[in-house]
Amino acid sequence: MIGYSSLPGKLRAYKLERIELAELMKEEYSIPGDFPGLEILRNSWSIIMGEERVKVVLRFSPKVKERVKETQWHPSQDDEPDAEKPDHLRWWVTVADTMDMIPWIRAWGADCEVLEPKPLREKLMGEVKTMAESYGWFVSSQLSGGKSSTLDDFFGG
Repeated sequence: MIGYSSLPGKLRAYKLERIELAELMKEEYSIPGDFPGLEILRNSWSIIMGEERVKVVLRFSPKVKERVKETQWHPSQDDEPDAEKPDHLRWWVTVADTMDMIPWIRAWGADCEVLEPKPLREKLMGEVKTMAESYGWFVSSQLSGGKSSTLDDFFGG
């Protein structure tokens, strides 16, 4: 649902499942002639909209790259072979906000690496570290030769 929110004084998108109470009012309402309709969601990944945009760059493994390429996930998406890892796919999109994109990125697991923006990459790195710790793997931020000694010990690296 798209509607005017008095708190920020702007149009907002709302998930119907989260609306706890609706009240029928006696006043009539007409949609303004300048209402942008679904165009308001043009820059959103799902429902978070805004005029500011951020470029998200992801690297997908060879295992999933064809699956990623076969779907139009967003109107702004584009891709190319990754220069650093030619068997991987470099994929990017420009969105209003990355928050609602995070679950989609997580769903790809180890087959997806966030390259940009840096704050999103760092957020996912923190989540991966926390997840590893929940399984008893305590990964040091001090890397030796680009690998964690904890994981090397476990996997015999």
